[in-house]
Amino acid sequence: MVIIVLGVLLWSATPALYRQSDSFIAPDGYRTPFQLSDDYWQYDMVGQQWVDEERVLMLGDSVIWGEYVLPNESLPGQLNRDQDELTFANGGVNGLHPLAMLGLVNHFLPTLQNQPVVVHCNLIWMSSPDRDLTTESEIPFNHESLVPQFSPTIPCYRATPSERLGNKVFQHTSLRPLVRHLRMLYLSGQDYQTWSLERARREREGIENPPLHAVPRIPVDKLRHPDISWEERGIPRQNYNWVPLEKSLQWWAFRETVMLLESQGCDVYVIIGPFNEHLLAAENRTDWEHIRHKVSEWLETHEIAYDAPTILSSKLYADASHPLEQGYQKLSHEILKAPNFQNWLKRNSQ
Repeated sequence: MVIIVLGVLLWSATPALYRQSDSFIAPDGYRTPFQLSDDYWQYDMVGQQWVDEERVLMLGDSVIWGEYVLPNESLPGQLNRDQDELTFANGGVNGLHPLAMLGLVNHFLPTLQNQPVVVHCNLIWMSSPDRDLTTESEIPFNHESLVPQFSPTIPCYRATPSERLGNKVFQHTSLRPLVRHLRMLYLSGQDYQTWSLERARREREGIENPPLHAVPRIPVDKLRHPDISWEERGIPRQNYNWVPLEKSLQWWAFRETVMLLESQGCDVYVIIGPFNEHLLAAENRTDWEHIRHKVSEWLETHEIAYDAPTILSSKLYADASHPLEQGYQKLSHEILKAPNFQNWLKRNSQ
């Protein structure tokens, strides 16, 4: 019995003790390193810091993160450069589709209450049953440990009951996210046994092992991709199989995320797109425009402030949804000109 009690105490105390001893402070202009996209412990810690510093969290996927630009060239970076009423924090995470965003807000941003928040709505997640996760075929997807495990049902998610239960525990406890955090920082994301066997193999074969602190917690100031347009990349025009909003899991999750934030007293501002309309085949644009209209209609019905910026010129897109640096500059300027965004800025900077 004593051993059980000690085990429970250790389980509950370890995360708190580690948090107190961790001296990491996210610098200005910080964004989650790409290699730590699944490190929700790190995100939770930095999110707490941003709340304490009264920074405005911008939630979204790699469009907010800035897939084709440096940190200070992303949308949060541009907004900080173009105005000084509020300081925006880059809360973008690579691959953070709405179902995962809902889990991130619900389980790893507990202090995000009574705060101004900007949420990005990327319509790419409704552009096919695969991206929407409503396809009946089993497919891998990002951030499985964040999505609802039992309800609603995600047709393409075929995890076993024990795996789903493990993810539920992950969502509701601190120790498992901490263990993942340490693995990602020091063990290349592997468990200790796999990591130690791999190091032993490399030593036997005369291959140099990477240093223990292989993953920096501050991202390298380096582009991940060439800063060229989608046409220069040779991306063909697309004819997406858009999922109707009434059948879309990602749209359900986006609405749930916004309503959850509002229930926590947050003042939410939504930015829709801008999606790269130039990339769409002519016959595909009607469906896309219908979906964008229905998203705007829902936001208006629920009196949620939003902006649907005009489409950028074709050369300012790197792909279907990511702007290049000059695209983010123009996007920032347009958002700041929106009267309802100016009103939102003023009431949250008083």
